[in-house]
Amino acid sequence: MGRAVNQNVLTLTDAKIARLAKPGLFAVGGNLYVNVTASGGKQWIFRYRGADGKRHDMGLGSTELVTLDDARGAALDCRRLRAKGGDPLAHRRRMRVAQRVELAKRTLFRECVETYITAHQAEWDQTYAKRWRATMDSYAIPILGELPADAVDNQLVLKILRPIWDKTPSIAAKLRGGIEAVLDYATANGLRAAAENPARWKDHLEHLLGKPSKIAKVRHQPALPWREIPEFYAALQAKNTVAARALQLILLCQPRKMECSGAKWGEFDLERRLWLHDTKPGRLQRVALSTAAVELLEDLRRRCGGHPLPSTPVFRGHHGKPLSHSATWRVAVRLGYKGRMSPHGARSSFTDFAAECTKVPREVRELALGHKVGDTVEQAYLRTDMFEQRLQLADAWGNFCTGLPIDPAILVGGKLPIASAA
Repeated sequence: MGRAVNQNVLTLTDAKIARLAKPGLFAVGGNLYVNVTASGGKQWIFRYRGADGKRHDMGLGSTELVTLDDARGAALDCRRLRAKGGDPLAHRRRMRVAQRVELAKRTLFRECVETYITAHQAEWDQTYAKRWRATMDSYAIPILGELPADAVDNQLVLKILRPIWDKTPSIAAKLRGGIEAVLDYATANGLRAAAENPARWKDHLEHLLGKPSKIAKVRHQPALPWREIPEFYAALQAKNTVAARALQLILLCQPRKMECSGAKWGEFDLERRLWLHDTKPGRLQRVALSTAAVELLEDLRRRCGGHPLPSTPVFRGHHGKPLSHSATWRVAVRLGYKGRMSPHGARSSFTDFAAECTKVPREVRELALGHKVGDTVEQAYLRTDMFEQRLQLADAWGNFCTGLPIDPAILVGGKLPIASAA
């Protein structure tokens, strides 16, 4: 930019600058100039000599976007930097590089979700991890996914939660907890400022959203009274379907339905009356098999050739795939038990039987359901899973389901309680 400088326009105003039409470089003062191009464009220029003695022209923006006062302020900042020995152009380059580095460091919310899942998948079972991810993918990722984790604020969280809070409160509550966990994870890893979490419930969202417990009442799964289980079991026995056999095993062993539908032959040791399966990665659960359950499984094994591979599903649906999770529920519906019985409700029927009819301790009942017993201290000292006692309870329940006599030694008073007239 070697054109001559017009030194006679030191009294320029924004209005005068707008009327400038002749190409050239017009001095404003304080190393500030207006450069008018041949096409009529106008740009602010800060001109100075660097430490190398060379002249440098630094653009400060278009006159259409930057006012005269703002340009003078920018030029003043450049002169102050020069007075301290700095170079305005070099300083601008460093600032732009720093901004690019900062942007590169900003992690997107969807990336935080992925790393959070990776960090916790060892303690999650596959079903929980799949549902957790599906919830985030359905509701949070479409809005927050491409935003930096440190950009998530109160309004964004409410934008996600409010549309579903009253409609599907159980999903909304889990979603809120998931967002809170991911943002806490991001904060702990230095990806967010150490500020209050916008998805936290206590002292924050509890004042902006209704309590989930008030919006949706807890609905327990339907469960038959324990006295009606033998009749239901006999109705299942009369149906020659894979789903009926699966529901029979659920009645006898109290697994969750996905544990049953996904069971493989390698998990069973029928001689030891043991079903060993994963509840979470690295965590095995030992299920005691009653004599009735062993006989049921032996019959199923004979039907598939007598020597199935360990990886073969016990209950196969269409095209050899594992039985669907809903198949057992549909069996109960077809038998006329809709609203009265559900696969998960079988666990309640078993619990009532064990509590009302048997002498087994509460701890044995809870372990039979796959529950943890006691607090962390008690769990640290209670190393046994009471498998032998659980076998006795399993046989009592299995005999009751199939209509066989029960060992009086395990029953309260030596016999089943008499039903009341009511």
